[in-house]
Amino acid sequence: MKIKSFLVLLVLCIIGIGGIVGYANYYSPQKVLLRSLDHFTRLKTVHASMDITTKLKDPKIPAPYQDSSIVAESDINLQNNTQKSHMTLKMSGMGIDFDMILLKDGEMYMKMPFMGADWIQYDLKTLSKISGVPLDLQSNDYVSQSLAFLKSMQPQTVVKVGSETIDGERTTRYTVQISREKYLEHFNQLGVDSKITDQFRSADITLDLWINVLANTIVQTQSDVKNLTLSNALTSVSEGTADSSIKTKYSKYNQPVTIGKPEGKIIPSEELFKDAFPTSFPRTSQ
Repeated sequence: MKIKSFLVLLVLCIIGIGGIVGYANYYSPQKVLLRSLDHFTRLKTVHASMDITTKLKDPKIPAPYQDSSIVAESDINLQNNTQKSHMTLKMSGMGIDFDMILLKDGEMYMKMPFMGADWIQYDLKTLSKISGVPLDLQSNDYVSQSLAFLKSMQPQTVVKVGSETIDGERTTRYTVQISREKYLEHFNQLGVDSKITDQFRSADITLDLWINVLANTIVQTQSDVKNLTLSNALTSVSEGTADSSIKTKYSKYNQPVTIGKPEGKIIPSEELFKDAFPTSFPRTSQ
C-alpha cells in the first residue's frame, strides 16, 4: 500500500512539474512576443495614437534639418495598407495641423488649414521624378513602418522589463533588438528608393512593447532609432546624424473603419508645383 501511495505521489509530482514547466514556457518572453506579433498581423483594423520626436545630434547640421515632433491620431486598415490621420507637426516653435489620407498604389491626399479648406492630391512618384528628391510614400506611412519594426524583431534578444498599467489596462513591458538587415529588406521589397533606406544602414534600432499577455494584444510600442544618417537628398552626402523615437498606443482593434477618397474639392498637386518646376508641367493657355 505504501508503494502504491508513493507511486501516486510520484506521478502527481511529475505532472505538477510538467505543468509548471509548460506554464513557464507558454509565458516566456519569447513565446509572448511571437503570439502578440501573430495577433497583430492578423488584425484588420486598429487605431493608433502616435508621438514622434526627432533630435539632431550635431547643432551645426544645416537647414532644413531641425528638431521636430509629430502628434498623430490614425485609423489604420492593416489589410490593405490604408490610413487616415490628423497630425500636428511642431518645428521651430510653430505648430502645423493637417489631415492626411493614404490609399493604395501611392494615392495620397492632404488638407492643411494654412493652404485653404481644399484637399490636395499628391502624386509623389511624379514629384520625385521631376525634382530629383526621393519622396516615397511607403517609407513614410505608418502602416509600413510599424510592420517593418515588428517583422524585424529578433525574438532571441527579448527581455522582460516589468509590469505597467496603461490607460487602466495591465501590461507587461518587453524590450527587443531589431535586425537592421530585415528592416531594410522590408522596404527594399516594397521598392523604396535606396537614398531613403541608406539613412538606416548605420543606425541602432530597439523596440519596447507593452503587451496584454492574457489577450495577446500589443497595447503600446516605442521604437528608438539611434544614429540615423541625414543625407542631402540631391547629392546623398551625409550631413550629420539624429535620434528618432516613435511611441504608439493601440486601441479599437478590428472596429469598422471607412477610408476612402475625401469628399469636397480636390486640387491636383501639379497646380501647386508647376511654378516651382515650370519645365516639367504643361501650362494651359490663357
